[in-house]
Amino acid sequence: MPNTPTAISIKTVSAVQAARKECPYSKWLPDNYAGKRLNVFGKGEFEGLIASSLENRRSNILDYLDKFDNNVSNLLNKWQVNEDVVRKKFALETDEQIGDMRYNQAIRLNEKLATRVPLFESDYFSAFLRLLEKHPTDRYLKRIVRAYLELLVGAIGQSLVSQLNEELFTAAPDEISVFDDLSGIFSMNYQGVGQTGMELSLKNFLLNWMKIQKV
Repeated sequence: MPNTPTAISIKTVSAVQAARKECPYSKWLPDNYAGKRLNVFGKGEFEGLIASSLENRRSNILDYLDKFDNNVSNLLNKWQVNEDVVRKKFALETDEQIGDMRYNQAIRLNEKLATRVPLFESDYFSAFLRLLEKHPTDRYLKRIVRAYLELLVGAIGQSLVSQLNEELFTAAPDEISVFDDLSGIFSMNYQGVGQTGMELSLKNFLLNWMKIQKV
């Protein structure tokens, strides 16, 4: 088939469908989603995936963020750009070293959510914030930082919501069941939680896959 606009369009759509099947997120997606039109899998489905992840894996998410530096180092060890290159690039960009400045004293989460947030003590996340401070108009960098903050606040918030729902009344007569009927009254709004990170991950996965396939 010649590379006409129509042929290219068909090839691109086919690549998107194939990439969605191979995507590591596919095990969480609805049945038969891969055969649907691209616009069918929308924000409602994204919110469902995020809600499920925060409800069932919030401890894993917080543990990952608490060990942010170790996780970044492990990823860089397996990536084409190693840790030394990242550190040299950061020093060239900022005239500082990664780890020179941390934001744990400058940023505090509401104490009702958490009294200590190890992520803000992280060298690498502080480096993200430092770069954003120097380049406040960098939209892509801002989205990366926001993605991590959404996960942090979402996971901590979900823990608080779950605790409130389980301990809404600390004392109530056993004979009066109406108090039990109010369990689960609190819920989170997932519209602003986790979607930035998922969109970035899926977009990067798709672009890399299409590059490998030379689409």
